[in-house]
Amino acid sequence: REMSKAKLPWAWSAGVCTRKWKCEALSMCILPDGDIVTGGRSGNLQRWNTAGSLKAELYVGAPLWVVRFCSQLNVIITGGDNRMVGLYEQQLDNCKATFAGHTDVIRAVCSLASGNIASGGGDCLIKLWDHKTGECKSTWHGHTATVRDLVTLSDGVTVLSASWDSSLRLWDSINGVCLRHLQQHTDRVLSVSANTPQGTTTAYSVGWDDVVRVWNTTTGEQLSVWHGHTQYVLCVHGLPNGDVITGSKDGTLGLWTVLGQRVGTWQGHTNSVRAVASLTNGNIVSCGYDSTARLWVGPPLFWNKQEACRYPQLVQAWLVFVVAVCSASTSKEMSEWLWWETFAWLVGPLTAHLTAGCNVPELICYNLKPDG
Repeated sequence: REMSKAKLPWAWSAGVCTRKWKCEALSMCILPDGDIVTGGRSGNLQRWNTAGSLKAELYVGAPLWVVRFCSQLNVIITGGDNRMVGLYEQQLDNCKATFAGHTDVIRAVCSLASGNIASGGGDCLIKLWDHKTGECKSTWHGHTATVRDLVTLSDGVTVLSASWDSSLRLWDSINGVCLRHLQQHTDRVLSVSANTPQGTTTAYSVGWDDVVRVWNTTTGEQLSVWHGHTQYVLCVHGLPNGDVITGSKDGTLGLWTVLGQRVGTWQGHTNSVRAVASLTNGNIVSCGYDSTARLWVGPPLFWNKQEACRYPQLVQAWLVFVVAVCSASTSKEMSEWLWWETFAWLVGPLTAHLTAGCNVPELICYNLKPDG
């Protein structure tokens, strides 16, 4: 409550959904070129561009619960009902390798700086795999229920795990020992994120207790608890500017500042939001149990405070561009679309600026009808 009285920092306040396409995805990852790879119940790996066009597809044969991109090996890593870790080329033309050893569904994978891969799942175990030989180098014991998510901290060695046993654990991947046991969640933990500007010191976790918990991974201390979603939270993702985005069973995406203020509520999904990820240009991709994937664009000039200071110049340059295009365009539809896009682009940032420091329950949301 004390945090809610603080002046709102520069941040996205309104998310505009610019693309929506049918996609039965349970998990996804972003490739270096900006394409999106999804995996779902159908057992298909699918590669999409940001326009929602399917570029490639590969049938794996079993539902895929987790899809991650490994930058060290330039491959896509998967895990699912077939109880095997799969490595696939970015073009989805073939499977490079599979690692077998788990005795139940694999629900989490992550890659280390060395290129080795950690995986966890329904057998309550975490296994570390040698990416060259496929050998299981070590098995980590500790969780008493399904391992639901894994992330590597910025040191490339420490792994943070989230489990249905309502806890998180920090692991030394070199020695395979548990460094810390974080126990503040009151129900299943579903997702964890540590890709934040603070490096290895801060992590975020979400789950069935409907809140976002913030952790100091050095001390194991819980720093804060954020309330806002009305139902349990399935996914959390740290953004490069320090903000955090979450997806919930209530069908919304929440945008949070580092102070725990929920400054954005993005509505569009008609069922649970299963996964979220960010593109290099700041756009957000989400997929949900409504069998859709959505591309969201927040006001780009508030990516950070330095860009916010350029607001007048950005507006002037954009308006000059719109006037020039509309004057030269012979398409009435194109001209109308550009003007409405300009309106939407201006309203979101101005709303955030005008309401900064005000005690408002929600920032203004808007929707443009086809008839204007």
